[in-house]
Amino acid sequence: MRKKWLKKQFKQKKYHDETAKHRTIKVGELVFARNFVVNSKLKWIKGVVVNQTGPLSFKIELSDGRIIRRHIDHIRIRSSDCRDTETGDNIETSVTDKSNLEPEITIPPLSTEQLDQVMPNPTIIEDSDPIKTADPITDRYPTRARKQPAYLKDYVHR
Repeated sequence: MRKKWLKKQFKQKKYHDETAKHRTIKVGELVFARNFVVNSKLKWIKGVVVNQTGPLSFKIELSDGRIIRRHIDHIRIRSSDCRDTETGDNIETSVTDKSNLEPEITIPPLSTEQLDQVMPNPTIIEDSDPIKTADPITDRYPTRARKQPAYLKDYVHR
């Protein structure tokens, strides 16, 4: 019996080791830690790993001097050259995993001549019939004919 579950455990470990990501964080390494403060603009805050408190848990000293503990799932490694191009300050919202970041799109303002070319003056058509708007509650669900069950056909509702 013992051999059987040892064999199954070995098989589970083998499959886990084939797909698992090997993550190592060292003491003194620059990291971003997940910020769980409600209504905060920053999702990630910069810090330095102070020590390892468990196999997957670390204490991190933040830039403001606070020390927090985070699981390795809530830590991202950052490089020392993470700087904001405008101010020269370190970026606090950057992460090394940039798969969820969206590109920023900027649209230049249009002049009045350009607006007239894009959107000419609309002509207003006066109609005697007002636009009928559908009632959102009645049109939302389909109606069906409801038939009384056979066992209640002799029952008269008053």
